[in-house]
Amino acid sequence: MFLPSCKQNINTGQDNNWSSFETLSIPLEIRQAEFDKGNIAPNFSFEEGENLEKTDTLIKSFNLESWTVVGDNVQWADTVSIKYDAESVSLGNKAIKIERRWADVKDIDNKSSGVLSDFIEVVPGNYLFYFDVRMLDVHPSCDRLNSKLGTDIDVRIKYFDKDKKEIPAGIYYDYWGKDVDNGFKGFAFSNFYYMPGFNWGKVKGRTLNYPFSEGDMPDGCRYVKLYLGFKGRGTVWYDNIDFRLPNCLKNTLHKPQLLKGI
Repeated sequence: MFLPSCKQNINTGQDNNWSSFETLSIPLEIRQAEFDKGNIAPNFSFEEGENLEKTDTLIKSFNLESWTVVGDNVQWADTVSIKYDAESVSLGNKAIKIERRWADVKDIDNKSSGVLSDFIEVVPGNYLFYFDVRMLDVHPSCDRLNSKLGTDIDVRIKYFDKDKKEIPAGIYYDYWGKDVDNGFKGFAFSNFYYMPGFNWGKVKGRTLNYPFSEGDMPDGCRYVKLYLGFKGRGTVWYDNIDFRLPNCLKNTLHKPQLLKGI
C-alpha cells in the first residue's frame, strides 16, 4: 500500500498532503491525539460570559466567552432570571435563545441572528456535530410563498485554511453530479413547513441524507467556526454543542480505522 510522505509544514505542524478523503494520509498519532481531545466546541454550553448594561431592546446585552453574537434578538437565557425558567436550558444554567417576530423577518435581504464560535483548530477528517435545540411556533422566513423552513434553522460550519482565510463550503456529490453546500448543517428541519413546538432534543448537524458522506472537512481546512442561528419567525434555543472526531474514522470513501480509548 502506498502512503504519502509526511513532510510537515513548519508553520502549521500539518502536512499539505493530508486529506479528509484518505484517512491513512494522516499519521495515526495525530488522529489519536485529536480523538483524545473529545468535544472541541469552546464554551459548549454557553456557561461562560458576562452581562452588560441593560438596554430597552433585545439587542446584545452580554458577551460570551469564545463566541460572537450575530444580529439582533439573541438572548442569553438562564435558570435564574424571572423572565426565564428551567425549560430555557438543556444543560447547565445557560443557553442561547433567539426570538424573532414578524417585523424582524425581512422579505428582502433577510439576515440571520445567532452566535458564531471563535476559530477551532481541526485536522483533515470526518467530524461529528451535535447540538441540543428547542423550538416554539417556528415559521419559515417567507410565509407568503407557503415555503418550507429550508435553511431557516441556520446551523453552519465555516471552513478556513491554515492562514485562517475562509474557503468554499461546496463539496462535490457524485450522486447529483454537482457541488453541495457542505457548510449548512440544519437539514434535519429543512423539509418542515411549520414547527409548532419541539422540546429539547439532541440533533445531528447534517447537510443531506445518506449516501452523502456527512462530516468531511474540505481539503485544506485547518480551522472551523460553528454557527447556531435562526432566520425564520418564532423562537429557537440552542445548548450543549458537541463537535469532535468520532471513534471510528470513516466515510463512504475509505475504510474505517478504530482508535484507542473507545
